[in-house]
This record gives sequence, structure tokens and C-alpha cells, in this order.
Amino acid sequence: MEPFLPTFCASPVCELHNRPGHLPYTQFIAWGHYSTRAFGRVQRFRCTLCGKTFSSQTFRLDYYAKRLFDYEDIARRLCSCESLSAIGRATRASVDSVSNRISRASRQALAFESELASSRHPDEDLAADGFESFCLSQYHPRNVRHYLKTQ
Repeated sequence: MEPFLPTFCASPVCELHNRPGHLPYTQFIAWGHYSTRAFGRVQRFRCTLCGKTFSSQTFRLDYYAKRLFDYEDIARRLCSCESLSAIGRATRASVDSVSNRISRASRQALAFESELASSRHPDEDLAADGFESFCLSQYHPRNVRHYLKTQ
């Protein structure tokens, strides 16, 4: 397995945090390591520009988590309409832990879709029907609509 190399500085105040993805981030040095029960040995890094330190865990979906979950298994169970408590029983986790992992994965999916949407340039205006979700409850439906306008 290839060693992890950060693609940007994790500090939001650093000028190397939000930068074009095609430029390689090379202004960091290895800054030791630490051990955890869930992940074993974790490499730390230090940005040479701002001086902030961060680890390879900072960029993971399981950041600050104490236990690993199989996200594909959770997604498969969600798609088959299992309840959060049923998923919790199957994964031997609390409902709050399952809900937390679903929220983490959802935020990552939304961020990824947002990046992809910025590269779309349709030739004509497009309006898609909304997606109605009753995940919270039937009294609080969530309607998701996405409109693309031509430039």
C-alpha cells in the first residue's frame, strides 16, 4: 500500500487550503506519528507555510471516530429500507453511531456532487423534478430540486 500524502493543508486559514487540484501540494514535512486502537499507527504532517500540524486521519471519512464501519454495508442496508435500529443491531452499534456515519457519508457525497456540478455546462436550461424524501418523518418532507441554468 502506498503511503498517504496530503493533497492540501488542513488548516482553513492557510493559503494552501483552497487551491487548484491540479497543483501538487509539496509544502509539508513528516512530523512524527501516534497510535490508536482503531487505526494503528497514524502519520502526522506539518505545513511548512503556516506551521499547523495534521494527520492522515484528518482527511478520512472516519475522522475522530473510535470505531470503523463498513459504509458499503450501511448503504446496502439503507437502500433495502432497513431502519436505523435494524442497521444498528446488524452492525452491533447504537442508532446514534449509525446515524452519525450516514450523515458523514451524506456530507461527503453532497460535496462531491457539488464539485461535479461546477464542471457541468449544459447547452440549454434544465429543470428536473424534485426528489421527495420522508426520511425524517411524513410531517417534515424534504424536497430536493436542482436547476441548471446556461451561462
